Amino acid sequence: RIKSLWAEMPFSRHGRYRRASARFIAADAAFRLRLRAELARLRLDARRSELTELEEILDPVPWNRPVWIREGIIGYGTSGNIAKTIAESPDDPEVEEKVRRFRALAESARKWPEFIQRQLQASEVERFQRPGGWG
Repeated sequence: RIKSLWAEMPFSRHGRYRRASARFIAADAAFRLRLRAELARLRLDARRSELTELEEILDPVPWNRPVWIREGIIGYGTSGNIAKTIAESPDDPEVEEKVRRFRALAESARKWPEFIQRQLQASEVERFQRPGGWG
């Protein structure tokens, strides 16, 4: 019983972790809201475009991921989707322009204050998950 009461105290490890997690969730929500707005503004409108963009922002690779087209969707990487299209080839100017905008958005999003705050909060939460973290 005492242990469960201690976990509810604001200065306990569990209390600090709970607050850090809440701050991360709020920062992530603010970042994703801005990302959705930018994707809509750039007309990157595939169903998974937000997830694909998030993957490109968080996990950049030193090479260009492959671009493909299937059933009217511009695909990116192994399973990502960027936007709807009527083009037939990845070499079409419309496709190349959308991919260029997609990559430029990923590059600029890494400098947004919302992204920087999200990453700071994520590192704070990770400190609790490491052995010997705060405690």
